[in-house]
Amino acid sequence: MKKILNQTFFKILGVFAVAALNLNANSLEFKYEGRSKDFPSYYLKNDKIENEYNKTINKFLTSLEVIDLKNCNIQIQFTKLNGYWGSVETEKSIHGLNNKDCFYEIKIDEKLIDKIEGQLVLIHELSHVIRHQFNPQEERWLDEGLAQLIETEYIGLWPYDKQKQLLSEDKLFLSNKNEDYSPKGKGYSTSYFFLKYLYNHFGGTHLVKLLLTSSEVGWDNILTSIHK
Repeated sequence: MKKILNQTFFKILGVFAVAALNLNANSLEFKYEGRSKDFPSYYLKNDKIENEYNKTINKFLTSLEVIDLKNCNIQIQFTKLNGYWGSVETEKSIHGLNNKDCFYEIKIDEKLIDKIEGQLVLIHELSHVIRHQFNPQEERWLDEGLAQLIETEYIGLWPYDKQKQLLSEDKLFLSNKNEDYSPKGKGYSTSYFFLKYLYNHFGGTHLVKLLLTSSEVGWDNILTSIHK
């Protein structure tokens, strides 16, 4: 049953699609900044990796259909991130010269370039991009929880690593600004499971779309979205 539910997650989201959100031909740019001794340089002469990332982006945006990013320039950089899997610059680059233009810089650890984890980082960071288009001031615990939920449902795998971490805690502090969101921190686990609970009990994919597109932040976002 769980497998079926996971498989239908993005199929249901696809119902919202009125038109495919295809990126413009020149809106996606790949950069290979790392080039360390361990960087898989043999891929740089082959467009296979870039094609896979392009397909993932198009599939993801088409299924969510919450915002049109075709006027955005999305730059994907493969570089060394020292412990982190990925990051995205959003706050200072929401809009370009006018409201129709925007630029986002997504960084993915070079070690993940040809792995499924690299694709998951892309999904995760694109979730932040969509959320920040509607409100760049979203509280981190909710911003990360949404991205973790979407990323996990996208591949249909249960995050046992986060479950193990969660069970070691006596209390959850979702809105604690001091929560640790480092690679080994517990912030991601608590945020994910709270959003998973909301997803299971308060609207599923419809709630996800409302949370992503709300002008509210934090608890106000959740309360407003649940009661819509």
